[in-house]
Amino acid sequence: MIERARKYFVNAFGGKPEWIVRAPGRVNLIGEHVDYNEGLVLPIGINRSTILLAKVNSRRTPRIRVRSEAFDEEASFPVYDLRPSPEKPWWSYLAGVVGQFQLRIADRDVQGLTVPGLDIGIVSDLPMGSGLSSSAAIAMAIAELLDAILDTR
Repeated sequence: MIERARKYFVNAFGGKPEWIVRAPGRVNLIGEHVDYNEGLVLPIGINRSTILLAKVNSRRTPRIRVRSEAFDEEASFPVYDLRPSPEKPWWSYLAGVVGQFQLRIADRDVQGLTVPGLDIGIVSDLPMGSGLSSSAAIAMAIAELLDAILDTR
């Protein structure tokens, strides 16, 4: 799947990715939808996943461009204007995580550290809407990517 993802990224953005991250899907063996109510859960990772590939783009105004193989479309948003779009709700997961990283940087008052403009390709073999946490995999993958780029751990 990584080779498929690389080809997709090169076709979408015309260059090789600088980072590749993977986040597995998961199932809950017990406790579906009780984790946010302080209930007990037992999740387990599965052998299907989401892969994000990324490179810094050369735009002056930091902008994130995302292409999803599953939706065969592109979304684009400025790093500092992370309003959700009703037309492309799938990228709200990425925008939310980017926004949290911006807050994390501001809270730490780290001078000169910012989320850069990025080109991001998403390839997944997780079926959407099947209860395998495809949206959580996207959120985890973008968090891992930004941790790698910004070294904020």
